[in-house]
Amino acid sequence: SLYGSSRKPTREQLADLDLLAETVAVAVALQPLLDELVRLATGEDLESAAVGAAQDRLRAVLLTSLTTIGGLMPLMFEKNLQAQFLLPMAATLVFGLGIATLLVLFLVPAFIGIGADLRALLAALWRPRAAPEPGE
Repeated sequence: SLYGSSRKPTREQLADLDLLAETVAVAVALQPLLDELVRLATGEDLESAAVGAAQDRLRAVLLTSLTTIGGLMPLMFEKNLQAQFLLPMAATLVFGLGIATLLVLFLVPAFIGIGADLRALLAALWRPRAAPEPGE
C-alpha cells in the first residue's frame, strides 16, 4: 500500500513517486562526487573541483530535465476534460522537476563545500593538542 493506506494511490501520489525518480535521475546525472574526487586527485582545490563538476554536467542535467518538462507542458495548457484528470500529475512533475534541477545544480556543489568545512572544523576540534614542553 502506498503512503500506508489500503486504497488506490491518487494521481498526485503517483506523480510524487515519478518526481522522486526523475530527481534521482537528475542527481545521478550530475556525478559531482566522482568528478570531484578525480579533480582533487589531480591537485585542484575543493571549491574549483565542485564548481567544475557542476559545469561539466550542466548540459546533461538541463537536457534531462528540460525534455521532461517540455514534454509535459502541452498537457499543462490543455483545456480538454480528459486532460484535466492528468493536470495535477503534470503540474507536480513540471514544477517539482524544475525546482529539483536548480537545487541539484546549485546546492549539491554548495553542500560539498559545507561538508569539507565541517570536516575541517571537526578535525581541528578533535586534533590532539601538543603537550606543553617541560619548563614552560
